[in-house]
Amino acid sequence: MNNRDLFKIGFGVFLSVWMAPAGQAADRNKSEDKDRSSVYGAFLRGDSMSWQQLEVVAKDAGVSGNRLQELAIKDRAIRLIGRYHLPLEVADFSDGMLADEEFRLAKGSKPGWASIQFNREFWDKGAALYNNDVFLTYLLLRAQAYFYYRSHYDSEHCTWIVRETSEPLESSFQVLRSHLNDSDAQEESSAAPGDRDLEFRRRLDPSQDPVKTLKKLIEFALRCIAQKAADDWALMNYRRRVGEPPTLIANYVKARERGLASDFGRARFAMTLPERLAFHRVLKTPFRYAETQ
Repeated sequence: MNNRDLFKIGFGVFLSVWMAPAGQAADRNKSEDKDRSSVYGAFLRGDSMSWQQLEVVAKDAGVSGNRLQELAIKDRAIRLIGRYHLPLEVADFSDGMLADEEFRLAKGSKPGWASIQFNREFWDKGAALYNNDVFLTYLLLRAQAYFYYRSHYDSEHCTWIVRETSEPLESSFQVLRSHLNDSDAQEESSAAPGDRDLEFRRRLDPSQDPVKTLKKLIEFALRCIAQKAADDWALMNYRRRVGEPPTLIANYVKARERGLASDFGRARFAMTLPERLAFHRVLKTPFRYAETQ
């Protein structure tokens, strides 16, 4: 949140607080009154203000505690994006995501940039633990890598399009390749899908068209691999830019790794043996190289 955001709240609200009846002002604590006067003086002059000073103006304007928390998270994220020069933009908070989704990504206003939208439910519950530079730095680095994977993915051919000599995040593709190779090396079960696996197939593709179902299963499995690769790339870059990730991040990534491994297993077990063989053919040639533009 910055001064420009606060002006949108309404100058009339400011006046109603600043020009309170003399009787009310007299009842206020003198030190608080002096601090408030200093804050509003800086606000009117357009001076740079601390987050604590901005909170004073926002609360007087009737902004809720939850909304202030969201604005604080956005402000922190914007600062970190600027500090590390990440190609990300911060959109507003949104509802309708899964409870454990931290964010969703969309195309940003600039070519190659992503717009990150935070999940209101996740941050309402976890702000006390996760609203800090440590966690948000890891999260933004992960978002950068995952958007890079997603924006280069060719859904028609289930491959990633790579321009060998021009990609600014070439190291992220090296991490992705390593995870794809690890998945390809895993032994396959010849067991047929069980009842739970068949239900999973139907949820992914209600039409139950064999071609569409296989494509959905492959994309689901590849998305799990890409998510794990984005985590590892984020950790690698966190070490390079900041230092060794603290326990908070290490434990969080381990929990995500267990969840992604479970989801990947669900997709593989829901495949028939011929479908698993088709999936392995995809893993052997996951990249399609294009000429540098």
